[in-house]
Amino acid sequence: MSGINLDPHDECALPAGESLTGKQFRLVTINTKGEVVLATGAEPTFVLLNEPEAQGEAASIATPLQVKAVAGEAIKPGWKLKCNNEGKLVKASEEKHVIGVALQEAAAAGAIIAFSSFPAGCTG
Repeated sequence: MSGINLDPHDECALPAGESLTGKQFRLVTINTKGEVVLATGAEPTFVLLNEPEAQGEAASIATPLQVKAVAGEAIKPGWKLKCNNEGKLVKASEEKHVIGVALQEAAAAGAIIAFSSFPAGCTG
């Protein structure tokens, strides 16, 4: 099933971390390996737009407000992010001031990565 777009969004294709057959339009998350897996609860979620049959196949997810920014430290995919005092992305260590979720890995500070920014700008 494709072609359903109820609200404008960006899309991102990442490898599936497991079979997601029959899981289209379910909520998924990104693990620290950069793989899409079925969400279980307290993690940031995205909507799965297709049904990858095996691990490693492309999983298309809806990523609201996908943008790029400079990392202030090494970052793993799926991490909740906040802004440091230099205007760079860093891992959010608590639920306050989370502004988005990493879609890519940053090996070190200064790397430019894609992240999904929350429309409200903050969660806490």
